[in-house]
Amino acid sequence: MRVLLNKWHIKTSSLVNMNSRLLVKMLDLLQMKMIVVMREPKDWIYSAARKIMENPTAFGRVKETPIEQYINDCLFGFSCVNGIGRLPMVDRYALMEKWSQYSFVLTIKFEDLVGPQGGGTSSAMENTIRKIANHINVAIDDTDLDAIQNALFGGTKTFRKGQIGSWKEYEPLFTTSKAKRIIEHASHFYLAS
Repeated sequence: MRVLLNKWHIKTSSLVNMNSRLLVKMLDLLQMKMIVVMREPKDWIYSAARKIMENPTAFGRVKETPIEQYINDCLFGFSCVNGIGRLPMVDRYALMEKWSQYSFVLTIKFEDLVGPQGGGTSSAMENTIRKIANHINVAIDDTDLDAIQNALFGGTKTFRKGQIGSWKEYEPLFTTSKAKRIIEHASHFYLAS
């Protein structure tokens, strides 16, 4: 990446954010394809909180930090002393939604990819896999499709748990008026995808 930037006489500091015009132009020129996976906001918050719990010190937290704090961190965003943090959920969803305007980007829903093992449907999973294959210009037959569906779920890094609705275990945290407003706003981006 740095070699290409130097070749085009572009300073790396010009890449201010993931939606910069420069980055978009470069991805388009290189004919790269991007896939953005959107997830139902409450499930994303819960899953992100669980992921942060796996390595709390990287996020300026201690092992004893309760999941409620991580859920709030994902909802409202945070920064910590080592400079690592999280954008508020609404900002993250807004950034993901901006990508969907470009022809080299395919936006899919997590819930359409998990299949029956994750609470989704086989037909949605199949359609989503075919959309991805089409987007990256790869022909797949039914044998390929079956192999992908079987390898996609369970025992992989693709899904930590891969379940729709896992957030319900902590439902009270999602019902405060402030949390509801944030989730409703993020849902706008999710539903538009």
